[in-house]
Amino acid sequence: MENRFNSLSAGLAGLAGRAGLAWLVFALALCVPPGAWAQFSSGGRFDKTSNCLTAGCHKKDAFPGDVLHKPYKKEECLACHKPHGKVPILLLKEDNAKLCMECHDKEKLGLNKAHVHPPEAQGKCDVCHEPHAGKAPGMLKTDLEKLCVNCHDSSHFQGKERHKPMKDGCFSCHEAHGSNNASMLKSDPKGFCFECHKPDKKAFVAAHQGYPMDGSKCTACHASHASDTAGLFTRSIHAPVAKHQCGACHLASAPGQPVKLKADTNELCLNCHKQKDMVKDGTHDPVAKGKCTTCHDAHGSARPALLAKDPEQICLECHKEIGPKLNLLSQHEPAKKNCLLCHKAHGNEKKHLIAKETTPMCLECHPKTKAEFKNKVVHESFGDGDCLDCHLSHGSKYEKLTKAPRRALCGECHSQVGEWNKKADVHSPVTNGKCNDCHEPHSSANAKLLKAPTKSELCEKCHEKLFNNKIDTIAHKPFADKACDSCHLTHASPNAKLLKLPGDSLCYSCHTAMKDLKDVVSNHAPVKDGKCMLCHQPHMGKVKKLLLDKDKDLCLSCHKDLKKRMEKGEIHEALADGTCLDCHKPHNSKKETLLRKGVPALCKECHDTDEKSWQSKHLNIKDAVIDCRKCHDPHVSEAKGLLQENSHPPFEKRNCKACHKDKVPATPPPVAPPQPKADKK
Repeated sequence: MENRFNSLSAGLAGLAGRAGLAWLVFALALCVPPGAWAQFSSGGRFDKTSNCLTAGCHKKDAFPGDVLHKPYKKEECLACHKPHGKVPILLLKEDNAKLCMECHDKEKLGLNKAHVHPPEAQGKCDVCHEPHAGKAPGMLKTDLEKLCVNCHDSSHFQGKERHKPMKDGCFSCHEAHGSNNASMLKSDPKGFCFECHKPDKKAFVAAHQGYPMDGSKCTACHASHASDTAGLFTRSIHAPVAKHQCGACHLASAPGQPVKLKADTNELCLNCHKQKDMVKDGTHDPVAKGKCTTCHDAHGSARPALLAKDPEQICLECHKEIGPKLNLLSQHEPAKKNCLLCHKAHGNEKKHLIAKETTPMCLECHPKTKAEFKNKVVHESFGDGDCLDCHLSHGSKYEKLTKAPRRALCGECHSQVGEWNKKADVHSPVTNGKCNDCHEPHSSANAKLLKAPTKSELCEKCHEKLFNNKIDTIAHKPFADKACDSCHLTHASPNAKLLKLPGDSLCYSCHTAMKDLKDVVSNHAPVKDGKCMLCHQPHMGKVKKLLLDKDKDLCLSCHKDLKKRMEKGEIHEALADGTCLDCHKPHNSKKETLLRKGVPALCKECHDTDEKSWQSKHLNIKDAVIDCRKCHDPHVSEAKGLLQENSHPPFEKRNCKACHKDKVPATPPPVAPPQPKADKK
């Protein structure tokens, strides 16, 4: 029987599982775009006569181009794609380049050579090629010249004079994928130009004044792509070269002899370039050592001033310690673009070959900062100091190129920052080192470099919810007056909530009457413990006196035992219909239990002790000697008349003579013992 039951259970579970799967398939089907249904339809994708392009999913006009990829031309989609993948986009069988190399020979393409075209080196064939159909030979995405300038600076290819091979395209001189020669050239640069420009021709010899050009670097004088000068001279050209005065620097050539200089390189340079920039105490090391060609090409360059490379590249070859700084969180843009924006190239008496005094130089690029000198309050380190007192010149791992985290940086001058952080409560901008959340770093129109005219306006920027409270209508006077610093310190405090004094001391500084404890008999516990905010709101509230709640509800939030008793017993009318403050004082009293008056004087305010019925109930004892609390519970009782629930047996029987012998009237009938009441619903 048990086995049958197990079999039935398994069957039902299987059915439920299949039903659940069916619902899942149905739900997924709703997400499939209409055009993708052919991937599932019978006789569409999976029969032998149709394919991705004929089954109605992928239209041929989605891949425009006249040069077709062989698998695409043969409609062999599965040569590259997996048949099952993300619907409706099918996954490739392999990653981009790895997939291409299944058909295209890596060695024939030159991808194993010394210099590989960056897109190929990164495995990104589709940077240049279309995967299905291309608009140019080789399935290129566009015409060759347009394609190359997507990555290469087009300014190098513009000029009045253009190198003739440029008309035939980049591949006239360059390999497309890989080469053993620099710049992806098709052959060794030293002899490559001579394939077109024959060095034995008279015109060539005359143009080069008979000097042998074998092994020369043609691009030392000539631009390889385009130029604005005849002869394709480089952007900056050495004057003797431009004037065809090679003899100004070189000795006359002799057949079979290498070209020689007339003198030492430095001596030659100084024949024309005077030493006015070479200052004794601040000469750039290559200049001092006569190594002009460390930075300059002798004949021509695509860069200004015959520079051999971009300025930052040249500088970083020697100043290697600067390179890593240019990749930190904040980088100085001039340092990344051109060192010569701030430094002299050859010499200067100022430290580090700085072009000018630091601050004036910085302000040339930072006009907004320059305008800050006109503000009413100027930070001393900004007005009288140097930008490099706080900032680094090249790069920093901290924001705004600062030398150190903001808290540590400010702490170099403001020593109290360290003391603030040792205190019990620290303002979060101080803790987080964000002095500039409240203060301007350079100057301000406001005192203490504050970002707002008043402290309260500044506080409001962060404590927006508190200041925009539209629900509470009763405001603490300092808060209404927007005098936050009446109660709070700005940076740090030994007290919680950045209070200037411990809670009660702070409150008593205004509420002076609270300090008068002469003849005080009872103190409210929160007052005694200095915890005013157990009952009061510090800023705004809905209840008078800024109480957290209506007084009775507030009191019962602490006096939970009384609240529980009130659920069952008979409640004193003064408590049921009135408030706690009808009988008690809120803070302290000269009477016990915070009473406003002594007993029975307080009770007599409601109960007429001269009335005969009252006197008969109280054995005609004079009210002056009665303490009502000895017989009655002042708040609630389950016994009639609010009598104490635990009574002395003689009192229950009204046998007063058992204890009181003098002037006691005849004993009245005994009082019935209290009966428990049913729970209130």
